[in-house]
Amino acid sequence: MILKKLIIVAILLSLIGCRGGSSSSTTVSAASSSTNYALAESTSFTEGSSSSQNTIKNRTTWTAIEAAGATHPYEQMGVHKAQSFSKDGTFLTGVGETIHIADFYCDVNHDIYDDKTITNLDDGGSGESTFDSATSSNNHCQGVAMFAAGDVGARSGVAPDADLVLSSIRKYEGDNEGDDYASDLDAAKVAGAIVSNQSWGYNSEGTSYNISELESLISNNSLTNAQGLANLMHGSSSGQGLTDANTYVTALNNFESSGVMVWSAGNDVGESDASAMAGLPELFPDLGEAWIVANVVQYTGDSDLSDATSSEFTLKGNKCGSTAEYCLSVDGYDVYAATYVNSGTSEYNSSRISYGSSWSAPMVSGGVALMAQAFPNHTSEQLVDRILASANNVWFTPEGNTTFTTHGNSVKHGYHSTWGHGIPDFYAALSPITSDGNPASMSLYTSSSIQSSKAASLGSSYIIPSTSFGDAISQGLMGEVGYAYDALNGGFKYDMSRRVNMTNNKVPIIHLSSELSKLDSQNKSNSSSLWKQDFSNVVSILSKTDKLEASITLGASSFPVQSFFGSNSDSEVNLSDYQAPYLKMREGGIGLNANYELGNNRIMLGATTPIQINNLKGKKVGSRKSLIASLESQSPSKTSLTLMTGITQDKDNLLGSIGNDAYSMSGSKSNTTFAAFKAQNKLGNDLTLTGIASAARTNMSKPKDSFINSAENVNSYSLSVIATQKNITGDDSLQFSVSQPNRVNNGDMSIRLSNLAESDGSITYRNTDINLKPTGRQMEYGLTYRKDLDKGISFSVKHLLTSNLNHNHNSDLTRSSYIGLRYKALKLGYNINSHDLSENTELSFNRLF
Repeated sequence: MILKKLIIVAILLSLIGCRGGSSSSTTVSAASSSTNYALAESTSFTEGSSSSQNTIKNRTTWTAIEAAGATHPYEQMGVHKAQSFSKDGTFLTGVGETIHIADFYCDVNHDIYDDKTITNLDDGGSGESTFDSATSSNNHCQGVAMFAAGDVGARSGVAPDADLVLSSIRKYEGDNEGDDYASDLDAAKVAGAIVSNQSWGYNSEGTSYNISELESLISNNSLTNAQGLANLMHGSSSGQGLTDANTYVTALNNFESSGVMVWSAGNDVGESDASAMAGLPELFPDLGEAWIVANVVQYTGDSDLSDATSSEFTLKGNKCGSTAEYCLSVDGYDVYAATYVNSGTSEYNSSRISYGSSWSAPMVSGGVALMAQAFPNHTSEQLVDRILASANNVWFTPEGNTTFTTHGNSVKHGYHSTWGHGIPDFYAALSPITSDGNPASMSLYTSSSIQSSKAASLGSSYIIPSTSFGDAISQGLMGEVGYAYDALNGGFKYDMSRRVNMTNNKVPIIHLSSELSKLDSQNKSNSSSLWKQDFSNVVSILSKTDKLEASITLGASSFPVQSFFGSNSDSEVNLSDYQAPYLKMREGGIGLNANYELGNNRIMLGATTPIQINNLKGKKVGSRKSLIASLESQSPSKTSLTLMTGITQDKDNLLGSIGNDAYSMSGSKSNTTFAAFKAQNKLGNDLTLTGIASAARTNMSKPKDSFINSAENVNSYSLSVIATQKNITGDDSLQFSVSQPNRVNNGDMSIRLSNLAESDGSITYRNTDINLKPTGRQMEYGLTYRKDLDKGISFSVKHLLTSNLNHNHNSDLTRSSYIGLRYKALKLGYNINSHDLSENTELSFNRLF
């Protein structure tokens, strides 16, 4: 009969212990927790698929622009990728942005101007000049407009959906052009232009007049910078010519307050510097705030510019020279441009290949419009910084570095006297720009402005929920978006739910060493229900009689908590395994306790509070305040009951959940009101039933400098039932347990959601309440069998099965199995855990001498 019972037990355990998967590893290594989990940052736009990007670059209105079969200039700059970005069905194609083009021979009847709003500042109205008619040989404006914002149905520009403001350079009103150009800039600013394209310059004896030559003219003739510009533009350095030059400089400066100036560097490869007009910030430093110069190069490499070399680039016009710190290299060589309207038909270059920095500049202007649409919180200066700082400069050795600084943040980028900052990469500009190249180093801000807020790293800002919450916080934050800021304060949205670290929650496993150590003790019958008397860390007994005892403890839980988990009639059960987070032992400071015995009942009171015990070192004992009472009762029928209730207060966490940096819970206080019940019943001498239940309500106050506001009415509960049968076959025990660990059932957490920062750095917030109910209910099932075969010979087997791990309904079942054998001083054990497929073996020999 005994043998039959043993066989039944063995079969039962083997069936429960069945598992899937295998591993050859015999060691367990702790998994490291990374805070850079699940970073998913983007602007408010979302990148399209590679298929959609291929569709863009394969359009005939795109491919028709590149004449020599080389890598398309737009593709070099990542324009096809940038244009694939979308938000709420709107693509990143310059929608809502306006480009000013100051040029000549503009004809708004050309197809490239279709499907956009055209504002013509020089169409012959009052006080306006009139554009010269475009012809087959004079049609410059159409090429410029096409590369900047040509309609996708004709020839696609970089920003095909941007609107245009046109003004004349060649034709102007009055004696001097300066005041006319100024009024055009002012009008473009009023029209909302984000960028002004200037693909023109002054010549001297058939060659472009560069900025170094103008500086020499000024120096040699003892002129002021304004006089030198007046002489260049109007042929006079005084009188109305000087006045109009100053008016023009003022207009340029005013435009930069809300828009970007883009200039062509010139088309003379023999020149030692960029054109004089492109280099005006060298004379007037205030103009350098939002100013870009574009030279013209030819690129002969493949479409992957990440490994481009300088041998693949040839300069085809003026070098960047003095303007290198705000200059870019753009492949405006060997392209077909829009020309004129011939008897109602829009014409394009098809045999005469054209090139020049006049084409390079509008490609950059179109890129500015894309960046303005993607980063609506950027000033014109920030847009320039972003474009320059993200340019591709891997193909040359920088001769210097520009430090771009915004609201205290900064990043460096190398430049070259010939190539400037390199080829613009508008796709890269849509990604976070950081000093270390790691998007996790982007900043989060929790106050009303970027300037007044201490930056918190995105990578180090997260919530680690306790197992009580399961996936409740991450589910509650699902769909909520926050903004992180790169080194140039570009706002990038991120999924707030992914700042919840779910990897830290513990998986119930069997600890091999702990189980083997239990084999050292004899398999005894369950003891009678006795109250705990040996309380921990009692430093002083204030009063003691037959019925009443009052004591002071230090660094231990109050007497009611110690007794609740320490008074135990089942030696096979460790009651501390079933603690709720607000009742964790050894978290009290100094405690005042009393217990009063009345027959078969005992009343216990306890209060604890943290205490500073060494002011010099600042050491604090305890982390929880508590006020707890319990009523314990035991009867001759070997039934014991305990009811415990009270209030606890924890700082800087919510039921064991913690946060860091922008999601910190530091400064918060969590007040928990709870009730717990324990019952143990001995049925005869060999069967013991144990039940433990707890229920609580928690409220957390506002943390300091955090996106977390508070938490209210957080209800949680736990329930466990354990049955232990002794002496099934003699000197053995079988235990079965079912438990639901502490689980938050409902409640609300208030979260501050930041809106995108304004261009001045100010940030507004909106509050939302997230529900704290997890999607699953974790259940743990345990089965343990132990047999003492003879003195010094015993074995044990154990199996744990967990469903809905961490109260997450998507979690797989986890299993942990163990078998151990003891022969006198020799112990051998083996266990396997399904969640990480780890296998562990332990052999120990312990001999006392």
